[in-house]
Amino acid sequence: LKAMNRKYSTSYFKELINDIISACPDISIDTDIIAGFPGESEKDFEDTVRFLDELPLSYIHVFPYSKRPDTKAAELKKQVKKDVKKNRVIQILEISKIMKNAYMAKHLGQILNVLVETKDSTGGFYRAISNNYIRPLVRADNLIAGQMVRVKACSLKNDELICEPIQVID
Repeated sequence: LKAMNRKYSTSYFKELINDIISACPDISIDTDIIAGFPGESEKDFEDTVRFLDELPLSYIHVFPYSKRPDTKAAELKKQVKKDVKKNRVIQILEISKIMKNAYMAKHLGQILNVLVETKDSTGGFYRAISNNYIRPLVRADNLIAGQMVRVKACSLKNDELICEPIQVID
């Protein structure tokens, strides 16, 4: 974090997230991770993975470090190889997938208010978004984009939260 000129520590970040979750248990918290920042050793990466495993996140947005001209980071020695960065991104994406599914699973059986976005290309479903950023599939034939609908979270299938409509909200 120091090399990235961040003004906070991992302990501060963890404490902040835990305080937020304590105050609002259903909140969706995600974070951004840069994989392969110059000087990131294998141990540094393993520490990051361990740290992420300790956080109650709902999603991780990860991208590989890319050298930008005229930045301090571009001038740093120990640039991480492209294939190493790629593998690290893949590992963090897998952690993110597990976290996202765990976050969605804790909503099973709950009632959510969602905004219908579009009809899904598979037919019989609509894509929607809840106020806590869950993007469920709603099983229905007659919804309209822009409608607010109360739904029940029924199942988790192929990394998708499947919901049934209960009522259209006026």
